[in-house]
This record gives sequence, C-alpha cells and structure tokens, in this order.
Amino acid sequence: MGKISLWFKNLLINQNKWSKICNLFLFIIGIMLPFLLVNYVHYYYTNDVATFRGWAECLEKFSQQIYLKCLPTPPNYPVVGLFLSAGTIQAIKSVFNVTDSKTIDFIFRHYLAFFDLFNFILFTRLASLMQFRFPIFVGLILLIVPSTLVGGAIWGQIDGISLTFCLLATIGFFKSWLSNDVDSLAQSKWKSVSWLLFGTLNLVIFILIKQLSLFSLASFLF
Repeated sequence: MGKISLWFKNLLINQNKWSKICNLFLFIIGIMLPFLLVNYVHYYYTNDVATFRGWAECLEKFSQQIYLKCLPTPPNYPVVGLFLSAGTIQAIKSVFNVTDSKTIDFIFRHYLAFFDLFNFILFTRLASLMQFRFPIFVGLILLIVPSTLVGGAIWGQIDGISLTFCLLATIGFFKSWLSNDVDSLAQSKWKSVSWLLFGTLNLVIFILIKQLSLFSLASFLF
C-alpha cells in the first residue's frame, strides 16, 4: 500500500509539473504569435494603412481642423481612433525619422501586434475570472479566431485596439460584480465602484475608437 500511495503521489507531482510546462509553452506561443505573423506574413490590406498615412499628413498640416480640411479622404474615425491610427503613424515618422511607406507600415503593424499580445493576456485573465479550467488555452484559442487575429496586425487595422478596450471594460464590469463577495461591506462598495468606473472609462474609449463599436454595446447587457 505504501508503494502504491507513493506512486500516485509522484504521478500527481508529475502531472502538475507537466501542466505548468504546457501552460508556459502556450503562454509563450500566445506572446510570440502576433509578432511572428507580422514578420512572416507580408500580405496585408495596404489601402487601410495608406489611408492612415494620408490622415497623418493631414494631422500634421491641419491639426484641429483635420475633419474639415483633409481631402480627398477625410477621416471618418472618432477622435481617439484617429490618434491611435494616424497619430501613431505621425509619431513613427517623427521618432524613427522614416518616410518610406513600407518601413512605416512595418513598424505600424508591430505596434498593432503589441495590442494583439495584450488581448491574449486579457482573454486569459477573463477566462480565469470566469473560472475556465485552462484559461491560457482558452486565451490562445480566442486569439487565433480569424475575426480576432485578422482585425489587428495581420490586416493592418485598429480593430485589435478596439478589442483591447472592450476586454478591459468587460473585465472592469466583471470585477465590479465579483467585488460583492468581499466580506467587508465598505470595502465591497469601494472596490465595486472603482472597478465600475474603470470599466466605464474603457467603454467610453472603446466607443470613441470606431463607430462600429456601437453595435457591440448590447453585448454588455449580459
């Protein structure tokens, strides 16, 4: 009986060990994947990034009057989305002192890849809050869903940035709800209100990135 007990104990230790190794492996994949795709997938929607470059030039020339004077393609993003796209490209040109369109696009797509990476971490965190058994695996699966992955660095669009603030808002609201389990009533209210404000702030930013975000508002009712 002693040998059998020891065998089961060693088996559980090995399972925990391999579980940690697998989680680490999946986490590394989730972090590296967006940057690997940017470096090895060179086909992206150049028209969208070219539009952002045009807006960046208008932003430099007209600043606050960009919505009125930027022709022939005036910006159709809200102010936050404009600065996260065109404003970022303007900053890339200034910081890296580059004018070549391909180089600008390459750096811009790496910028988008950081948000894809952050989204993977947020997916994992949300899965953990929802008590999924394998949150890192769930986060990785959600990252590689085409509607998630293509809307960011691969496509050259800022949908991944919208998703970042959508997830932050969702986590904020979820944590506000979970804060009701705190033993102290005063502490519970303080934590709940703090997370509610955090979620609301990120929800506002989410709406101000792209108008399409408005169609997602109904999902927050759940």
